[in-house]
Amino acid sequence: MRKAGRFILFILLGMVLYVLLVLAIPDQYSEIYSRSIVYQYDYLKSINERKIVLIGNSSLMFGLDLDTMDELSGCKSVLLGGHAGYGLPFFIEMSRDYLKSGDVVVIEFPGPTDLSVFDVDLLLTGIGKRYDMYRFFPRDELRYAMLRYPKYIKDSFNYMLNGGYHSGGVYSMEAMDHRGSMVYERGECEIPYPYERAVEMEDQYLWFEINGFTPDEQYCEYINNYVSYCRENGVTVLFTVPCYLDEAVISSAKDMDAYDASWTNALDAPYISKQKDYLFERRYVYNQAAHLNSQGAVLRTQKLYDDMRDFL
Repeated sequence: MRKAGRFILFILLGMVLYVLLVLAIPDQYSEIYSRSIVYQYDYLKSINERKIVLIGNSSLMFGLDLDTMDELSGCKSVLLGGHAGYGLPFFIEMSRDYLKSGDVVVIEFPGPTDLSVFDVDLLLTGIGKRYDMYRFFPRDELRYAMLRYPKYIKDSFNYMLNGGYHSGGVYSMEAMDHRGSMVYERGECEIPYPYERAVEMEDQYLWFEINGFTPDEQYCEYINNYVSYCRENGVTVLFTVPCYLDEAVISSAKDMDAYDASWTNALDAPYISKQKDYLFERRYVYNQAAHLNSQGAVLRTQKLYDDMRDFL
């Protein structure tokens, strides 16, 4: 009995020490661009009027100018998302509690094409100690997030001992505004020319193969359940596509149309854009095939608004 009591006491002391350690370690990721997640969430909560919520990946973060969208649409717009490794579910869940009748949700889709794309470590560094945001982890991922949390604390502790985690430039919070939107001035394309050399450096620059492609049923079910939720609450959902450097695309226009059609048939809301219309010349692209420069972001925003206009 005495041994059992000592063991329980040992566990309790260990838990107390762990909590104190968590509280004592300063936030080490406040400068990294993934912290924009927190800014996006706070901006979303702050808007009480009709709004447009845009959910997507880095193609949207680099390729959306919120000021232009606000001006064209006549209402506030909110960006949710960033790195493709986040996946979409975290941001879809984030949006639910703050949607009101009359709002419009635009999902940049396809991005990751199944629910397995969900990098918990990336999300943890973005959220940091904003524990109010942990509720947006999908239920079946929350346990895994908790299991990965000690690694987040360990990494934070190591950074603290070595002078902290510091970042700058386009992949830092220097590049973001209070809305979690990228405002960093992005100029000439940094991708080597001719493009073949870039392909050797970054395989992700290649366009995906779409022959025989079939949308993932579980993913579509999740997305369509969200569409139903929005429709029941008077919210319109629209789907758009990522943007790409035209030199990176190896699929034909016919193949892209077939790919779009496969998603159009699988999704229960309008798929408003065509992938072949979102291929951009080098002068509009920045540092990856799906990352536009500042001029390209304005052009893409104008194109997206044109696609959306009949649904607003």
